[in-house]
Amino acid sequence: MFRKFAFGTGAAALLAAYPAAAHHPSGSSLPEPMHHGGPKGQHDHEEAPPPRGPALDLVLELNGDWHERQRIGGVTDANTGGNVVHLSPGFRLSMDRWSGFFSFGVPIVNNMNGFQAEPDWRILSGVSVNF
Repeated sequence: MFRKFAFGTGAAALLAAYPAAAHHPSGSSLPEPMHHGGPKGQHDHEEAPPPRGPALDLVLELNGDWHERQRIGGVTDANTGGNVVHLSPGFRLSMDRWSGFFSFGVPIVNNMNGFQAEPDWRILSGVSVNF
């Protein structure tokens, strides 16, 4: 029986944004509605309209992958499995409901088991739409 398990995860940090994110008049940088004390907070002022046009964010990500060793017919292949962590600078371009992203990752941790091709770099890209 062929069995393999893999797990991937990531974390991202916003480095810069254009146009700059709008701040609440009180000086809070918390997202709506948290600067009002939660979803049922009271308003006594007008909210600024969201910025129009495209927004460009520069991001820095840590992406990790873990792969289980393969077992076939009760025998474990010593040249399978391991983990890799990539440091991935990139950008996100958003407009209205659409968002696209691109990042270029270089491995900073590369622990592959046995004899395997080790990754030199990787490119991640994608497009999403909010409904």
